[in-house]
Amino acid sequence: MFRETPGGRRALARVKALCERKEGRELDLSHCSMGYDGCRALATPGCMVQTQWVTKFSVASNGISSDGVPYICTALRQMYRLSEVDLSCNSIQDSGVDTLVQALPALRGVTKLNLSSNDISPIGAVALADTLAKCQTVTE
Repeated sequence: MFRETPGGRRALARVKALCERKEGRELDLSHCSMGYDGCRALATPGCMVQTQWVTKFSVASNGISSDGVPYICTALRQMYRLSEVDLSCNSIQDSGVDTLVQALPALRGVTKLNLSSNDISPIGAVALADTLAKCQTVTE
């Protein structure tokens, strides 16, 4: 279960506010110091219920490590219209890429994936490139 922390509370509050407005199609959670606890909060049952309308999702610059990626993937699977994912400027390493690689085939609408400025090695980049070649929808 999700433990109340500042990062988690900020993430949940932002999701709630953005979902209530439903003005845009972008769920931008960048720069809110989410970290691991914020990622866990996103995977909490019921948190992402109102996000089916989201086409762009960003958690850039949040100090997210590979440990948070499984929770991000859980949240992404609930966004049926998703086309763009921004995970840039975090601390995601190869183990996080491995988790993302397993989730990508289920994210059929995603055409753009930003993982720039993370801690991905050449081996992780090759694994990602191999998966992206098979997921022909991702073009950027």
